[in-house]
Amino acid sequence: MKIVTSEQMQKIDGAAILSGISRERLMENAGRAVFKIISKVYAPIKTKKVLILCAKGNNTGDGLVAARYLMQKGGKVSFCFLEDPALFKGETLENYKKLFRESPSESLFDQTRFRIPELIRCLKKEIQKTDLIIDALFGTGLNANIKGKYKTTIELVNKSQKPVISIDIPSGVNGTTGDVMGVAVMADFTVTFGLPKVGFFLPPGIDYVGKLFIQNIGFPKRLLNHTSHEASLIDANILKKIPKRKKSAHKGSGGHVLVFAGSPGKLGAAIMTVQAAFRTGSGLVTLLTHPKSQKEFLKKAFEAFLDTYDQADFELQKYLKDKKAIAFGPGIGVTETTKKLLHFLIQKNRKPIIIDADGLTLLAQDLKILKQKKAPLILTPHPGEMARLLKSHPRERGDLKKEVQKNRLQISKTFAKKHGVYLILKGAATVIATPNGKLYINPTGNPVMATAGMGDVLTGMLLSFLGQGLGVETACQLAVYAHGKIADLWAEKKKTTRGFMASDLIREIPKFLG
Repeated sequence: MKIVTSEQMQKIDGAAILSGISRERLMENAGRAVFKIISKVYAPIKTKKVLILCAKGNNTGDGLVAARYLMQKGGKVSFCFLEDPALFKGETLENYKKLFRESPSESLFDQTRFRIPELIRCLKKEIQKTDLIIDALFGTGLNANIKGKYKTTIELVNKSQKPVISIDIPSGVNGTTGDVMGVAVMADFTVTFGLPKVGFFLPPGIDYVGKLFIQNIGFPKRLLNHTSHEASLIDANILKKIPKRKKSAHKGSGGHVLVFAGSPGKLGAAIMTVQAAFRTGSGLVTLLTHPKSQKEFLKKAFEAFLDTYDQADFELQKYLKDKKAIAFGPGIGVTETTKKLLHFLIQKNRKPIIIDADGLTLLAQDLKILKQKKAPLILTPHPGEMARLLKSHPRERGDLKKEVQKNRLQISKTFAKKHGVYLILKGAATVIATPNGKLYINPTGNPVMATAGMGDVLTGMLLSFLGQGLGVETACQLAVYAHGKIADLWAEKKKTTRGFMASDLIREIPKFLG
């Protein structure tokens, strides 16, 4: 699915109207879509008291349509009108009139025109007796910071702890950049229309969206399919690419992969990478590690072939010979020996190489080596490592890390194209950038993954998919999506945002992949 900026979505909206779809129909469909999601998530409607926050634009019109459907099903609806309805225009005004005309009882309406300073007192009282708040204030057209009575209202709603559903976008979030425009509604759910917006997946906006529902409200498919877009959203269809296992499968069928990882004090990273590769379906894994770590691995990595990487180049060549893919870096240490080893692999190897963790630190010391690559390279940095790749001087990295987070898409795309690599920028809404400029955003994953070792597991999963014969672009999407989805399922089952360890994820891999 495509991901668009606010401006791109507005063009789709305008093109749909020019094609003959009326504004009235789009608003009706939008409001009904919101109603259907509420009916699904907050059933039964009859027992619910709903407060709708209204301004005067199209989002308010969508909210009024949703209110009409809620009331028809017995919902108790009240309104916080932050603008006098006499100022309503067009379809919003028509739906306001229609709502009063069709409402079975005007007593269901609280028509108080909330004003500062009485706003806080009135709104607190209204929020206290409500079960659900609908944010129908502002849409993607917001172009100035939120102030005054709107700011006060949103701050009260955010402090209330009441569930909130936002229409199209949480009011105050910039749909293109993810920036918060003064203040923003902290939604539990967002029902967006047509295509998801880029700002939903960029910080800080990503923390305001909650669970996202994407609804087509009548936009022609040709418009959605042929519009320009910033990135593509990875969806569950990628799971169809999970390699199938034949009855006649043997250990060679799963591919033989090679891991350069581990050093004294950093055994865990290597072990998790190897285990994740096996759990994802690799038939054979060879681990080359630090000479002083070899004995320790003999006790913990029983299934892997084991040797050390301190060998002459011609001896290392034999390990490259029959391998389908290579992972380099988890816990390997940053030394001249490991740096030379990485350069050797980039210069001589012709199979895909994943460079992670310490491997990225080594690479940052000399990016020119990338010009000598003979095979696809996949770099898997977190924001701090990405900053290191962009600037080698430690004093420059603090601000640069913030810049990476603020401009995740553009920085990933520019780096990948410039150096001809695949780049997986990890974090909430992980970004995948390809050498030819394509961008993918991953919607899976949650805060339980904010713990040590998750990156090592991702490296092992990606390595395994490459070893099983998937193309690099497909393997990157599948590994990132599955990695996050496993954590989502665990968190949903346990109903917690903490306590999930990398080793827990590894154990869940076979069950998820089937």
